Amino acid sequence: MNQLGRAPDHQRRDNSQGSYANRSAICSPRPVRHIRQVRSRISYMDNSQLEGFLKAAKAHGPREHAMFLFAVAHGARASEICNLRIADLNFRSEQVRITRLKGSLDSTQTLLRVKGLTLFNESAALKAWLDVRKPDAMISFSTRRKLHG
Repeated sequence: MNQLGRAPDHQRRDNSQGSYANRSAICSPRPVRHIRQVRSRISYMDNSQLEGFLKAAKAHGPREHAMFLFAVAHGARASEICNLRIADLNFRSEQVRITRLKGSLDSTQTLLRVKGLTLFNESAALKAWLDVRKPDAMISFSTRRKLHG
């Protein structure tokens, strides 16, 4: 017994065990594991799904085809697509300058072209869109209301 009339820690009754026990032997210090909720994993489109998606976009119009192909080819966010300017496109060198947001670095990337698949020809898709948009538009992609209204 100690000065307070209590048994030392190693002799105290462990209520969960029903007997006197050395607590250090029963309750070894273990790192606390936090149980994290498992989020659903990101799933990516396979080739046939991507081809179907781009076919549907092209059927909807040249603007949608060019926008979605650009997003897929460069991993661009919606705001980065909307901020794309005609001056950022260089069809001679088949490159595009992408002004990134959210702290990412700006970059110059090659336009996508997959041999034998015209659906994946980014240069042709962008040119098709530029042929039908308003000629005085400075922004490559803007809202439909501004383009057709």
